[in-house]
Amino acid sequence: PKLPLVFAGGVMANQFIRKSLTAKYGAYFAEPAFSADNAAGIAVLTARREGLL
Repeated sequence: PKLPLVFAGGVMANQFIRKSLTAKYGAYFAEPAFSADNAAGIAVLTARREGLL
């Protein structure tokens, strides 16, 4: 069966990738603002876990 595919994460804000996947697969994406990289959030979570914050 065909399942939906979610394109998410910071790299999905890249216009070249978005255009390529849309042209090839008819993909849909959220606005780039909603595809931001979560590295800052992971850094804060790790710092809190390690007692640095």
